[in-house]
Amino acid sequence: MRQTKPRQAGAQKGAMREIAEWLVTLAGAIVIALLIHAYIGQGYTVLGPSMQPTLFTGERVVIGKLTYRLAEPQRGDIVVVKYPKSATNPAGENSYVKRVIGVPGDTLEVRDGRLIRNGDVVDEPYIKE
Repeated sequence: MRQTKPRQAGAQKGAMREIAEWLVTLAGAIVIALLIHAYIGQGYTVLGPSMQPTLFTGERVVIGKLTYRLAEPQRGDIVVVKYPKSATNPAGENSYVKRVIGVPGDTLEVRDGRLIRNGDVVDEPYIKE
């Protein structure tokens, strides 16, 4: 009978050690996922037809955050714009997937359905109209 008690204690210690290892691994994975989400990239779902034919409603995209920590967005980049809080959107939680058509210093105008940037008509092969 004395031999069964040490085996049970050893088995319990082994089980506790394994549970602790799983918890440490799980905690590490959660920390890594949160860091990736906060600093490297985040997934978004495209809502609405405004990005067609490039992106369609329901498609998932991953937007890299690290890129814009190193450089400003450039014309043609696809970015996520957070909708600001307002009377119609008090939570301010909506995000829109959009294409950059102008950068600071650009003058933009829409004339006869065409985009004019800095006085020049912009060729927009990514739109269907």
